[in-house]
Amino acid sequence: MHKSYDRRLDALLIAGILLIYFFCNLQKVIIPGSIFNQLQEHFGATALQITGLGSVFMYTYGFFQLSTGLLIDRFSGTRVLAAGMSIFTLGCLLSALPVSLGGMYAARLLAGLGASTIYLSMITEMARLCGSQFPFFVGLGAFCGYSGSVIGSAPFILLAEHYDWQNLLLILALLMLAVMLAFWVLSRKARLPEIRREHKFSLSSFIRPLRNTQNLYIMMFVGLIFGSYFSLQAIIGKKILEDFVGMSASGAGLVLTMMVLLAAVDGFIVTMLSRWAGNRKVLILRLAALLTVFSLSAALVAVGLGYRAHWYWWCIFMLLSAAGNSTPLAFVVTRDNNAPESLGTASSLVNCSPYVTVALLGNLIGFIMGRWETVGVAGKMCYPPQAYFAIFLLLLAMTGIGCLGTFRLQEKGRGRTA
Repeated sequence: MHKSYDRRLDALLIAGILLIYFFCNLQKVIIPGSIFNQLQEHFGATALQITGLGSVFMYTYGFFQLSTGLLIDRFSGTRVLAAGMSIFTLGCLLSALPVSLGGMYAARLLAGLGASTIYLSMITEMARLCGSQFPFFVGLGAFCGYSGSVIGSAPFILLAEHYDWQNLLLILALLMLAVMLAFWVLSRKARLPEIRREHKFSLSSFIRPLRNTQNLYIMMFVGLIFGSYFSLQAIIGKKILEDFVGMSASGAGLVLTMMVLLAAVDGFIVTMLSRWAGNRKVLILRLAALLTVFSLSAALVAVGLGYRAHWYWWCIFMLLSAAGNSTPLAFVVTRDNNAPESLGTASSLVNCSPYVTVALLGNLIGFIMGRWETVGVAGKMCYPPQAYFAIFLLLLAMTGIGCLGTFRLQEKGRGRTA
């Protein structure tokens, strides 16, 4: 009876983690993207100041992935998540009640700091509790996360047009507070691993995962393949579809929304494909990398030839979304290649890599676009096809390197995910 009760607690713990990850991704997209105009009007701020709200969240989120891994290796994912969720909820509450733009920056920094603990804690707890179902639950986590991104896009934008944005943020923060309190209670009752007091906080903790060349190849996939996809999703994709393809803003937005929806189910698809292929996870990653290279090559050729058919570009962006969002399997491969005591640190390195890549790509893309003169078209500034040709060439080169890395990965742990 006691054992059955423990398993129910574990199930509730996983459910709570999935719900927390849903809110994490929801918060990633709503500020500033979904309420950009409202924030700018409320604070009387420049566009650069408003976009900075997103930057401070993402840079904090990415930077603290590394320390999160060290904390998890010592204290376990549930304990770290309980503390991180508290900071995250506080940041979200303050985001709903900002007294100034500086206060909003501080709130988003806190939210990013707390959010940085969520994904890695989820992965390590699933690895600990889910056994052979680990790949399925990683896919389920990806689905919950992307669902948060979808809800934070068009539905939240629609609500913000009819209701005060601060009230909406406050309602979300109060819901998160309720989830946080429930998770605290669960974490106190659940059976957790012993704290590894011998595990010291030191940069040397990264030496073992970095010496494992398999981790480096996984980072190449996640950083370069997913990072290239995400740069199109979050930085330049909409602009390309408007300037070169000739789509309207709403049409380009629909393409990006469908990319997120496809990404939401992609985690399940790749794990099922892996099972059907005899649990060959690395094989699926190689196919995803090749598909990304193919899609970017098709985009490069189309820009070079001036081909602007909407159906063609819809196909390219959907293929990029399907291939680029195979990252749940990458974390399964990370588990297969690392000892349990260093899994948190290894996962933090892997999860940090795409944020570094996207940050670098943002700078490089901005530099490339600045090399060409803009042309005013229908009240907006458009860039010439040559700029987008150079951008796709850059992305193709990076994904080519990432693709080569997947062919150095070794298939391990096939029996663990049957």
